[in-house]
Amino acid sequence: MNNKTRFVVAVLQTAGILVFCTPVYAQTALQAIPKTGINSPYRDTSQTPIRTVSALLADLRSPILLRQMTFADIHWQQVEPQNNQWNFLRPDSTLRNTNGFYPLPTLYGISAGANDTVGLQVPWRACTNPTTCGWNIARDSADAKDYVQTVVRRYKDVTKLWEISNEMEGKMRPPGGVTRDTFALFMQLNYRWIKEIDPEARVLLPGLLGTYGLPLATTTYPWLRDMLQRGVGGSFDIMNYHDYNAWWTLPAHFDSVRAVLKAYNQDSKVVWCSESSVASVQGSDITPTYVSVDEQAADVWRRQSILFAKGADRYLWHGFWSNAAPMGVGTGFAEFGLLDSRGIKKKSFHSYKLFLEKLKDFQSAEFIATGIVKDDNKATDGGNGTWVVRYNLPSGVQRWVAWAHPSGGAYTLATGTANAKRTLTVTDAVPSTITGDGATAQFTQQQVTAGADGAVALTLTRFPKVIEVNAMSSVQTATLPDGASLLISPNPATGQTTAYFTLSRRERVRLVLYDVLGREVALLLDAELEVGEHEWSLVVRHWSLVDGAYFLRLQTPTFSHTKPVQVLR
Repeated sequence: MNNKTRFVVAVLQTAGILVFCTPVYAQTALQAIPKTGINSPYRDTSQTPIRTVSALLADLRSPILLRQMTFADIHWQQVEPQNNQWNFLRPDSTLRNTNGFYPLPTLYGISAGANDTVGLQVPWRACTNPTTCGWNIARDSADAKDYVQTVVRRYKDVTKLWEISNEMEGKMRPPGGVTRDTFALFMQLNYRWIKEIDPEARVLLPGLLGTYGLPLATTTYPWLRDMLQRGVGGSFDIMNYHDYNAWWTLPAHFDSVRAVLKAYNQDSKVVWCSESSVASVQGSDITPTYVSVDEQAADVWRRQSILFAKGADRYLWHGFWSNAAPMGVGTGFAEFGLLDSRGIKKKSFHSYKLFLEKLKDFQSAEFIATGIVKDDNKATDGGNGTWVVRYNLPSGVQRWVAWAHPSGGAYTLATGTANAKRTLTVTDAVPSTITGDGATAQFTQQQVTAGADGAVALTLTRFPKVIEVNAMSSVQTATLPDGASLLISPNPATGQTTAYFTLSRRERVRLVLYDVLGREVALLLDAELEVGEHEWSLVVRHWSLVDGAYFLRLQTPTFSHTKPVQVLR
């Protein structure tokens, strides 16, 4: 007797209803998981080798989440097409060779339309008869458990994230459907199976079907309510939904998801928007009508900034390599990717790369200003007004993303600290130019200076701009006089570092540590010192310093000198 036939489902049968008691499992931290990511990075290997796509992903030069790896994922029919005949060649090539990317595998399959004839079924028993096919707990649980636990056991050292299929509320694949009672039970079982192998794993609810074409009040969210009424809230760790509507509708949709969770006492769940994007061409029956190549690049910033400011925990753009379609005649998901259907980088690729460069390490985001929110893709005043999101990064660094819809306008940004010497860099988030091969894009930048009150006058457009304080703009430096010196070692500092300095005359010395915004973090020394060599230690723990960049200033009545110091605890 093999392990599958030994499997016994422990259930409580009450009035003919199968009831499962879901244990409470430890939760792993999400801090190490990138904030943002991309769907469907890989193509059919008969069209494009995995190594080709991997090289393009690597050019983003930053860790990101990868979801729906399709041809290189762990879908059941791909890794175990026949009973106990396992094939992990493709998923091993991606999940175990991610070049710093964080994989989010999809169990069973993505149930994408009529092409999927398996869905949740056991692959070697899959069929299409609407009355006899589907997922049956008594018949299929042993095989399903073996599949899930084999996969989780194999990859638990490379990922803590598992999504159980995808968009299950659409047609409730496989053919013949799965009742909501059965799917609730299916979720409970899978959650248990995953946690038995890896208690620290985080399980995602299957992404709720994108809000395109679905009345929210009658379709998508009632499915979520139905699942929560059946106790599914105890069978997932991360709420997960999709949204392909106009960017100005996103706040309303996020709030509606949060409201449903709260109604069923699940408001402590983090919320991920794992699919949200627009095409770069007109004509798709999914994308809003405002789209263009430039608007797609702008939406890379608008969508992420809006959702992060609303409180979304993670965000993923859909997708990477676009589906083929005649340019300008988009259908379905044509030209949604950051690459076009030929694999050429679009402006949106470079905009996404810029977002990662500037904001990948952000810790929180919040609205400073919002325009008009409308749950209507065609609203003539949708999004009108000024939108400003402030991102808070380590070491007190702040950056802002701002735009004004539909035609731009003047805006005064309060940077938070009065300092007439503060200068800032303003970068257009949409490239001004891009080469024909897509390899290189240029972003327009300008330098601005804050007033004495720290305010900066900006001229916004409908395309976002990212505003950042220049690191040294509020920390003044000067040349050391003859006979004076300043050395910091070790640098980077872990537990402790020491400032070694030499004075050419007796004078009062202040040794001050500043953050990158020019704010005083620690006064290390303020005393009269003699001519000669001196040293003074900085203990990281004593000053409760977080990792990041700082500046150490040696200041006397006759000179001041500043040097950077990096803290890595």
